[in-house]
Amino acid sequence: MLVTAQIKTLDSVRVAAATAFFSALSAGYGSPLAATLAASVLPVAARVDPASLRLSAAFAIGALMPTLWPLIQRRAARHVDGGPQQ
Repeated sequence: MLVTAQIKTLDSVRVAAATAFFSALSAGYGSPLAATLAASVLPVAARVDPASLRLSAAFAIGALMPTLWPLIQRRAARHVDGGPQQ
């Protein structure tokens, strides 16, 4: 939460809290999917314990989502407001 509150693109504590919430939610629900995908695509990942692979995927998703979430929000808002602006 402290790291999320320090990102410059987040303009309020409410948005920072929502970003932290969606980051945790994405890490929790996305890590099994990411671990399965990594195990099927990467031959090295197929030999790793699935539990540790899920933990690594959750950590990576949780670390990336506070930065990606504001970008996703802005892109969605532009899409809703009338498409990409040139």
